[in-house]
Amino acid sequence: MADNIVPATVTDIQLDVEGMQGVFSSAPEILSQNMESREKACAAGRAMLENADRAGMSDALDRQMKGLADKLKTTVEAMNIRRKPFTQLITAVQKKFTGLEKEVSETAQEIQRRRDAYATEKIEKQKERERIEHERLERERLTIQLQKGIELKISNSFIADLTEAKRLLFDKFNSSTIDSIEERRNEIESFSEEYAYIAPADIKPMKFGGLTFDGEEVSAIIAKCVEGLSDGFSEQYRTEISALKRELSDKLPSKLRELQELAKSTAEELERLEQEAAEREAEERKRLEQEAAEAEKKAAEAAELRATAGTIDAIAESEVSLEAAPKVKDSYEIEVKKNGGWLLLVQFWYDKEGKNLDSGKIAKYTLERMKRFCEAYALKYGEKIDSPLIEYKPVYKAK
Repeated sequence: MADNIVPATVTDIQLDVEGMQGVFSSAPEILSQNMESREKACAAGRAMLENADRAGMSDALDRQMKGLADKLKTTVEAMNIRRKPFTQLITAVQKKFTGLEKEVSETAQEIQRRRDAYATEKIEKQKERERIEHERLERERLTIQLQKGIELKISNSFIADLTEAKRLLFDKFNSSTIDSIEERRNEIESFSEEYAYIAPADIKPMKFGGLTFDGEEVSAIIAKCVEGLSDGFSEQYRTEISALKRELSDKLPSKLRELQELAKSTAEELERLEQEAAEREAEERKRLEQEAAEAEKKAAEAAELRATAGTIDAIAESEVSLEAAPKVKDSYEIEVKKNGGWLLLVQFWYDKEGKNLDSGKIAKYTLERMKRFCEAYALKYGEKIDSPLIEYKPVYKAK
C-alpha cells in the first residue's frame, strides 16, 4: 500500500517567492498521488468490509483486517508526509498575511483609541460646561423673574402713590368752603409735582425659586429696577399731577358759585345739591380706582414683556457661548462590581430576550454576550439594571 514519499519538511522553507513557488508547483502532483492513495486504500477497505458482510467475521478475517488497518495507517502517514510541506507553507503564509493585517489593525485601533479618549475628554468637558452654563442660565432666569416681581412692587407702589396724591387733591377741592376756597387754591397750586421712589433701607437675603439671593444681590436688582423705572415714573407723576392741578384750579370758580348757591338754597334744594356732589365724589373715587387697576395691569404686562425679552436674550447668549459637541457614537460599558451582578445580568437578559428562545440557542449564550445585550438595551431603550452591583459607564467612539 505504501506509495512514493516525497521527503520534504517546511521547517527550513523560507517565505520567499522562489521557495514558495517550488512548493506550490509540486502541489498538483502531491494532490494526485494522495488521491490515488485514497482510491487504492478505500477500495481495499471496502472490499474487506464487503467480504465480512458476506461471510461473517472469523479469526482469519480479523487478522486480515488488522493487517489492512496497519497498511492504511502507513498510507495515511505517507500522505501526510507528502502534503505536509505544502500545508505547512499554506499555514505559514496565512499566518504571515494575518500577522501583517493584525499589525495594521492594531495601529488603526490605537489611533481610534486615542481619538476615543480625546472625544471622551471633550464630551466630559462639554458636559461640565453645559452643567455650569445650565446653573448660570437658571440663576439668570430666576434673577429675571425676581426682577419682574420687584418691578411690579415698585410699579404698584408708584401707582398707589399717584392715586393717593390725586385723592388728596380731590379731597382739597371737595372740602372747599366759601371761606376757605382761596386757601384750597393755594394748597392745590403748591402741591408738589416731584416723585422719587424710596427703596427699603434694610434689605435681607431672600429665597426665590429654590435659590438664595444675598442682600447685595437683592439690593443690586432693586437699584437696577429703580434706575430703569424712576425717570418714567417721575415724568408720569409730574404730568398727571400737573394736569389734575390745572383741572381743579379751573373748576374752583364754578365750585365757589356752587357753594354760594348752596348757601341760598332751601332745605329741599340743599339736599338735592349735596346728593349730586356726593355722587360726583363717588364717581371720582371710582375713576381713580379704575385708573389704578388699569395702570397695574399695564405695569404687569410691561414687566412680563421685559422678563420674556431678557430670558430670550439669556438663552441666546448661552447657546452662543457653548461650542458644538464632538461627533461621537456613544454606548454603555457595564462594570460588574461583584459576582452577584452577573446573576442580575442573566435575569435581565432572560426577561428581555432569553425567555423567547429555544433551549438550544440559550445554551450557546455566554455571560459576556448577555452583558453586551444589556449594554445595547440600555442605549436603545434607556432601561438599566438598578443595582450597586452594576455600573453603567458611558463610552464614546469618535466618528
